[in-house]
Amino acid sequence: MKTISQCPVCGCGEGRRWPSLVAPFIATFALESSISPCSLLECKRCGLRYFSGRFEPDELNRLYRDYRGGPYFRIRHRFEPWYSERHNQGTGHDPKVVAQRNAYLSAFLKHHKVEATERVLDFGGDSGQFIPEGIGTSRHVFEVSAAAPIHGVTKISDEGALEPGSYDLILLNHVLEHANDPVELLQRLATLLRPDGGALYVEVPHERYRIWSGKGALQKRYLAWLSRHGTLLRLADFLSTSCRVALGIVPPLGFPKLHEHINLFDETSLRMACGRAGMLVEACAFATRQDGRVISLLAKRKT
Repeated sequence: MKTISQCPVCGCGEGRRWPSLVAPFIATFALESSISPCSLLECKRCGLRYFSGRFEPDELNRLYRDYRGGPYFRIRHRFEPWYSERHNQGTGHDPKVVAQRNAYLSAFLKHHKVEATERVLDFGGDSGQFIPEGIGTSRHVFEVSAAAPIHGVTKISDEGALEPGSYDLILLNHVLEHANDPVELLQRLATLLRPDGGALYVEVPHERYRIWSGKGALQKRYLAWLSRHGTLLRLADFLSTSCRVALGIVPPLGFPKLHEHINLFDETSLRMACGRAGMLVEACAFATRQDGRVISLLAKRKT
């Protein structure tokens, strides 16, 4: 894992910083190393919260090649006993969640008059189940994992096979928060859009929890001690996770944790990322759904 100290969206190196830990599951499954310290930073300029740790290519491959498969679940459940097999299997495949997400996306696109789409690409879209019915006559999903595409969707596993300037609509659902370099990813996608009106839909979780854990040297020493005591670390991890999900806070004795989401966007940082990638932002909205609170953004390629 490499370390950065400047914002991956705007390049600013100033802002707030909180001592953090790499999640034990990530350390074992993706990094194949011991638990290590890192930092959660909040950019003074654009507001992005981001972890200082960034995955190397081989680490990304280990994490996502069999995403949510058997080894993934067993190792994650060992370190996070509250992470159930039902949740592992249901994430992204719960029929009610899929239906709600697709209905929301269809309404969003219709409201912003993105209707006449022929070629649609869901980038990082698992099996393509989040391409709503009626959107696109030629439907594609780019996915590096072994997920099989649903009926009517063509899977592309090699990014080099994606055709520049040919897609009417690209969906980037819950991918940007995982990206080492979010601006560079958006730039690549911009080149795939049809230049005369192609649209990009971006959706990210809105994870802006309050942090009540310590910020200084004492917190660093506490986390170093905690990382050597497995049972206490699990208890502190459970406290942090449950309070963050239920109450929107990281409590005292808890800690921010570098897990799969390494970028935590707000509206300003998401808009700036798209702007720096050469996109024109046309709309941005917040929504609360069964799967959580999200930010949705619609952008088009600059001509």
